[in-house]
Amino acid sequence: MAIFAVCRPFLLSLCFVFTSCAAPSFNQSSQLLQLCQICKCDRRNSAKLVNCSYAKLNDSDLASADLSDTHTLILSNTNLEHVPDLRASQLVTFDLSHNHISDLREIPDGAFRNLRRLRDLNMSHNRLSKISKEMLHGAKGLVNLDMSYNEISMTAADAFAGLTNLATLQLDHNQLEEVPTVFKNNNIDLRQSLQTINLRGNPIRELPEDPFGDLQYLHYLDLSRMKLEYVHPDAFKGLTTGLYELHLNSNKLQTLSVQTIQNLRYLTSLSLYDNPLACNCTLADLASYLEAQPDISIVDLDTTHCSVDGSPNILFISREISMFCTSFPMVEVIVGAVGLAVLITLVVIITYFYRKRHKSTGKHSLSDHANNSTLTVETSFQLTHVQTSAEDKTNTLEVCTRSEHFYSSIKSLQSPVYAYAQVPGGVSGPKTVEPVATYKNVSCPQAQQAANYYLVPSCK
Repeated sequence: MAIFAVCRPFLLSLCFVFTSCAAPSFNQSSQLLQLCQICKCDRRNSAKLVNCSYAKLNDSDLASADLSDTHTLILSNTNLEHVPDLRASQLVTFDLSHNHISDLREIPDGAFRNLRRLRDLNMSHNRLSKISKEMLHGAKGLVNLDMSYNEISMTAADAFAGLTNLATLQLDHNQLEEVPTVFKNNNIDLRQSLQTINLRGNPIRELPEDPFGDLQYLHYLDLSRMKLEYVHPDAFKGLTTGLYELHLNSNKLQTLSVQTIQNLRYLTSLSLYDNPLACNCTLADLASYLEAQPDISIVDLDTTHCSVDGSPNILFISREISMFCTSFPMVEVIVGAVGLAVLITLVVIITYFYRKRHKSTGKHSLSDHANNSTLTVETSFQLTHVQTSAEDKTNTLEVCTRSEHFYSSIKSLQSPVYAYAQVPGGVSGPKTVEPVATYKNVSCPQAQQAANYYLVPSCK
């Protein structure tokens, strides 16, 4: 009893100390117990899960609860309009999906600043319209980020700066019209970690040259169910060392260059089905290449077709497609076109100079020709002049010679005139000629009309 009496003050002081130190823990535990009355809590294992999905929560319920040892927190379908400020330094998985978080002003700067160990963040099925650098500030340990099924149309160039551990990025079913430049601008931060990119369901129409940069460890790329109409042959030139799966199905592609796939040395799976592929030489080359690569599997090959001018669907097999491949001899056509152009040029030049020379020479020839023709006519008149009778010397018929030289000369100056003349006694008879008839514009001298009639040119 004496010993108890001596120790009693000491025992009371110890009890007071322990009671006072335990009080805050008790308060925090009581607040967590209140939260667990609303949510489902599993504190039996190291995961320490708190699932508040579909629960009716207010800000005070989350702000007052001590979640410092919670590893998984699910707040999906709770009608949240902003990211709550939590005391959860050990939180690894955070689910904020299916809420009404709509803009950056509802995500305060550094909303995840106290979540240093956060690895998995799900913000899908919200109303986000853009991603800024501030949104993810502080979450440097993120490994998996899901922002699918939002309204994101823009991402800042440094949106994922500092996320050196990010491996999976889900941006599918948003409103992106081009591949975000963040993949090239933050290449240093992402190139060693990013393994999966999902852009499915965005209204992207084309892939330019190298939009993803040098992502050495990217294994999975989903570009399906977009509006792709064109893929540049070097669209994946920075992904040659790591890409395993490429999904291009359910787009608007009509063809795909073999160069696009040829550089992907480790590709094992490719999907092209549900595209309006056209059977042409480019597609035939791609099919032939893929058939020679046993390590590449074509997803749903039986439903991958191409068509030609309304023809029935042709299977994606090189021997089938090559039937519709008519290679265009581009080199031969170019060479032929150049040769034809040179020939036409030479012909034009030769024709021009020929006509110019002929025109100049023709003027001199015509003048000399006229003079010679006049001289010929006068001489002919002297040689062939005959009298019709001795009594009437005034009536004279001037008959022109029938020489070929005269014909050719007279035709170049005026229309010829011919007359039938009778020579009694034939050619050896008297040299008297009587005109019988005159015919103008006779095309050429005729043969002997009768025994004593001859067609001779007249000078009238």
